Amino acid sequence: MAFFYQVWSIYTFHIVATLLIYLFLLFVNKNFFDKTGFAFLAGSVIKMMAAVVFLIPLIKADVNDPIIDVTAFFIPYFLFLFFETFFAIRLINNR
Repeated sequence: MAFFYQVWSIYTFHIVATLLIYLFLLFVNKNFFDKTGFAFLAGSVIKMMAAVVFLIPLIKADVNDPIIDVTAFFIPYFLFLFFETFFAIRLINNR
């Protein structure tokens, strides 16, 4: 079975997005501690929009079974979202 996206491209997207959100949260937590939760929400919304943009070629393509490809994308998406949430909670609770 061949996926629409290469597995490495899916994980590269998730790793880069998560790393950018981590760095953004660290910056906001250091400079504007009381806005860390809002920064996490903003980063999550931007990541969701980036995921939709990433998946547009899959949506527009004529794929026989897109559910498998979407599942291959969203299982790691929610795993990385869990790590981001855990990190954000630790940042907020440390002060």
